[in-house]
Amino acid sequence: MRKVRILFVVCVVAVLAFTLAILSGCKTTTTTETTAAAETTAVAAETTTTVSAETTSKPQAKDVNIIVVGVNWQHPYWADVTKGVEYAKKALGINLTIVGPMDVNWQGEADALEQAIGQKPTGIMVAAFDPTIIPSIKKAIEAGIPIVTFESDIKESGRLCFIGVNNYDYGIQLGKNLIEASGEKGTLAISTNAGAANSELRIQGLKDFLKDYPSWEIVGQTEDKADIQTGANAAKALLQTHPDLTAYIGINASSGPAIATAAKEMGVTDKLTILCCDRDNTTLDLIKEGVIKSSVAAKTVSTPYWAAVVLINYVESGRDIPITNDNEKAKVVTMPDNIYTGAVVITKENVDLFYQQ
Repeated sequence: MRKVRILFVVCVVAVLAFTLAILSGCKTTTTTETTAAAETTAVAAETTTTVSAETTSKPQAKDVNIIVVGVNWQHPYWADVTKGVEYAKKALGINLTIVGPMDVNWQGEADALEQAIGQKPTGIMVAAFDPTIIPSIKKAIEAGIPIVTFESDIKESGRLCFIGVNNYDYGIQLGKNLIEASGEKGTLAISTNAGAANSELRIQGLKDFLKDYPSWEIVGQTEDKADIQTGANAAKALLQTHPDLTAYIGINASSGPAIATAAKEMGVTDKLTILCCDRDNTTLDLIKEGVIKSSVAAKTVSTPYWAAVVLINYVESGRDIPITNDNEKAKVVTMPDNIYTGAVVITKENVDLFYQQ
């Protein structure tokens, strides 16, 4: 009988414990001892609460609107930017809108940026080639819109960050390609869109590199105004003046095809080393043909994606990185000054891999 009574008491205690456990799951408790199931439930509840809070305080991907301000969108070079924008939209699930003039129109680009400011987007990325754009960039910053430059940079504009190729290093790479292709001495001419910030940096990098090769002489510089025929006409005039020219370097996307057009018309492709920049299909065809020796090309397709990632993170929490007690008052920008995406060298050996599909 004693054993039965003990067993009965144990069973009652067990039932009471089980009942209390059930009841405790229905109300708040301060008990430190919990079952594994209760711990799991608590973690799940905490996670759900955290995600919900973030969802309400941060913009949803579908609500993110980033405007891409460029210039001369009709030029084949910008096909890579467009492809990068489409990839970023799909990969990140956000809205990206391309604006700006179809031709080389610096004021038109500034006007497009002014209109973009009025839309109060999440952020803006702008190709800063010409100082005309500076007042509009400053206006965007004053309006509280984060703005990064891409493709070309004017740091004095007050932009938060530049994302793209290091154009000075671009010029150094052109110098390395020249030495590899033509040796350590010769005469050189340059074709460029003079005044564009990215072009000037490339030329400076090239000239600084060639200081170590004093037997290379730069005998002339021609203007192509980002137009193949304009550049070809200028190149033909220079080639007539310097018939024994060793090499000709094109600094922007139109320069290489412009030089190649002139060299073909004058029948000097066999004795002239042509080097250039960028990767539109016309340039790739000329590399494949052997008229252009090589080209240095930025990873342009990647730029809109990384710019969008930086802008989104900056808006969500990046501006609050505790560099100071008050970043805004201290005028401290928490973004990196520059994010360099790098460049690649295209030759006859790898050219087929660079055609757009």
